[in-house]
Amino acid sequence: MGIPLLRGREFGRSDGAGAPPVAVVNEAFAARHFPGEDPVGRRIVVFRVSREIVGLAGDERFEGIDQGPAPGMYLPIDQNPQPSVTVAIRTAGDPLSA
Repeated sequence: MGIPLLRGREFGRSDGAGAPPVAVVNEAFAARHFPGEDPVGRRIVVFRVSREIVGLAGDERFEGIDQGPAPGMYLPIDQNPQPSVTVAIRTAGDPLSA
């Protein structure tokens, strides 16, 4: 997707179901909840689970390019299983063939 990791780290194999809960947040999230501070190493509660912020990602525009970036976060799928997920695929060819 081309969203840069600005600080900290991405998720790895060590961030599985039995590992300490972690999250990566975007710049808009950090600006709203930790203004003027580095969010990496801070803790947040998501779905009643305390998680350490391990990375800061650049902002993305989920609502379209005409909308400003909204606060967002990423959670490892093994630590937050969902009945459905959204997958975004970037392709150089015909998107319908992917």
